Amino acid sequence: MGLLHDFLGVEDPGSPLYGRYYFEITLERFDKEKSRQFLRKGFEELSLKVEENVIQDIIAMVDGIPGWLTLAGNQYFNNRDLKRVKDLAINVALNEINSLISVKNNVSPIVAKRYRTVLRCIAKGMNSWSKILNCVQNEEGSTISTSVLSNILNTLKKLSIIDENYRFLDPVYKEASRMLRN
Repeated sequence: MGLLHDFLGVEDPGSPLYGRYYFEITLERFDKEKSRQFLRKGFEELSLKVEENVIQDIIAMVDGIPGWLTLAGNQYFNNRDLKRVKDLAINVALNEINSLISVKNNVSPIVAKRYRTVLRCIAKGMNSWSKILNCVQNEEGSTISTSVLSNILNTLKKLSIIDENYRFLDPVYKEASRMLRN
């Protein structure tokens, strides 16, 4: 969300959108029951009977994130294969992460590599600034500036990939980050 505000420039006097009225809609993740109802209703609209264990597996896979629930429900309807649904979601997330890294690569290949390494370290469970720093330095075999690491972490927070406690906000992104290679 922070990135969207920066991009639109709603608080930048030089932006054409500055001072214009806008309305934010925040769609929070669904709890387990609302996720179950959402999937049930979707499958009913598609006239598809789905066993409860499939619904529970989808909910566990995407943790109530409405966009992933929609994608998973539609993909399950199309191919009835939960492994394919999970692989597709992870590939979508991996492509999005790789797009971010590609943009960073235009700035500096070293910075792009560090984004990959930081994401992998967080996916391994490094959940403090110092653990992430040590993990990155161990993986790269060199030291990293604390300001560089702070900038990367702040960008990942702004992009709503991680939270303030260095945890992924999205389980699919976590799985995708485990697959990143240098």
